[in-house]
Amino acid sequence: MTKPGKALGGDYTIHFGEQSEAMPGHKKNLPVLHATVGGFSRLWLGSVRANALTVTGEIHGEQGLLDKLEQSLSLPLPKAGWEF
Repeated sequence: MTKPGKALGGDYTIHFGEQSEAMPGHKKNLPVLHATVGGFSRLWLGSVRANALTVTGEIHGEQGLLDKLEQSLSLPLPKAGWEF
């Protein structure tokens, strides 16, 4: 949990896969995605597709990266009350 007044932002290198991870800092030669916390959360949870979030201004990135995110994060829409 974050402390009041502490920002959630920053630079991270994120890997999606069987072993997903987020590490502080940016690795050179990787594409960059600029995102609000809310926009990234909605993308990661699968509730909104990457290209739709660019329309709302919640994420910005190279088109190739956005397309790859849409393919790799193509999840069913979340439903309230799902049992995990």
